[in-house]
Amino acid sequence: MFVLEFLAFGAWGFWLLLVGSSVLMSELLDNDAPGWATILAVVTMAVLAVFGGVNPITWIMAHPWDTVLLLAGYFAAGAAWSLVKWYSYLLKIRRRMEAIRKEHPDWANQDVTRLLRNSGIGGTFPPEVSDHKSRVIGWMALWPASMLWTVINDPVRRACEEIYNRLGGVYQAISNRVFRDFQ
Repeated sequence: MFVLEFLAFGAWGFWLLLVGSSVLMSELLDNDAPGWATILAVVTMAVLAVFGGVNPITWIMAHPWDTVLLLAGYFAAGAAWSLVKWYSYLLKIRRRMEAIRKEHPDWANQDVTRLLRNSGIGGTFPPEVSDHKSRVIGWMALWPASMLWTVINDPVRRACEEIYNRLGGVYQAISNRVFRDFQ
């Protein structure tokens, strides 16, 4: 009985499970593992259905037109979110490429594809959406999780990267000082 109360709709366990799974699903999507993200979504819904007293089938049978409208809205929102996320993904790749170009002033004389691949950026340039089909479909299908984590994680990560970039010289000066006797 405790599990039912813990995972009941609106209880703190319900929200903890939902947010935790959303974060993990989004990380799986961002690390190009949409299959695992989908499995996690199905398992989360099954846990809520079995242990949380949430029965979507009963609601769907009682409200077929609402279900159709909700599904249409869900897919429309997923399509819109996938466009936003694709653009954000491309900007992230561009920032990485700019950093690599700064590290390699002779960029034009290098094997750019090899440089990028060694830095964790693979594929064609500009990126072909067809090479990222599973990622984009994952963003569409699991857009609530992707959106939640993107809104929370991306600004924090960018702020930390900016702080690191501004303090990089300080970090290196500390390292040089600590190991000055070994140079």
